[in-house]
Amino acid sequence: MAHLLRRFVQRLRWRSQLPTLAEEIADQVFPFVWQRVGNRVLEMPPAESRGYTRVLAAAEIRQHVANTLLWLQLPSSWQDGLTNLATELILARVAQQVELVLVPVTAQRRIA
Repeated sequence: MAHLLRRFVQRLRWRSQLPTLAEEIADQVFPFVWQRVGNRVLEMPPAESRGYTRVLAAAEIRQHVANTLLWLQLPSSWQDGLTNLATELILARVAQQVELVLVPVTAQRRIA
């Protein structure tokens, strides 16, 4: 009985940590995603860029989420929520990276 109560409390604690877990997953996955989409998304409108990134990142994010849940012995029912959080973080990071790359290019075009 004590084991079940301890496990329940542990899951509650982890539930509050889902945003942190999503950040960690995004940290691990972002370099892979940027390597796959970086050159293409620079030429796309924002909505198309988000869709393209979402599709190419989906399998990698799902795999990292599944591994994280398994490693931490957390319920697989948390996979969708954690995947969605991590995906949104990845999309935001790609958008930030695009801005970092495009702003200097735009400034150079104005000068020339």
